[in-house]
Amino acid sequence: MNKAIEKCEAYKQKTVTAALEKAKAQYTEAEGSYNDTGFDRYYNKMLKMEAEIEELEEYLNRDGAIRAAIEEKKKVRVELEEIKKTLKNKLFYLLAAIPECSEGRSIQAYVEQL
Repeated sequence: MNKAIEKCEAYKQKTVTAALEKAKAQYTEAEGSYNDTGFDRYYNKMLKMEAEIEELEEYLNRDGAIRAAIEEKKKVRVELEEIKKTLKNKLFYLLAAIPECSEGRSIQAYVEQL
């Protein structure tokens, strides 16, 4: 991956993690105040912080899911290339074994398209 992209991703990860920790600290503070006083403003702040924490955690998990999907796609692509190479080799030897006919020419054309 490009170094500039890696730096951006690292900065984004660090920033979101810092925001998540700050939101958790604010939630804990509001929860303590709510337990002490019972005022609704602390309860409302708790709800707001809870929603923010969930949103940040979803964002962090989404990036991980996207990376996992990209890695899985790369693995599948490599597997397909290996299968294609194996198929080409087997068809090459099959063409050498069968007599010259129209089916053989169509198989040869198929192999050339791969």
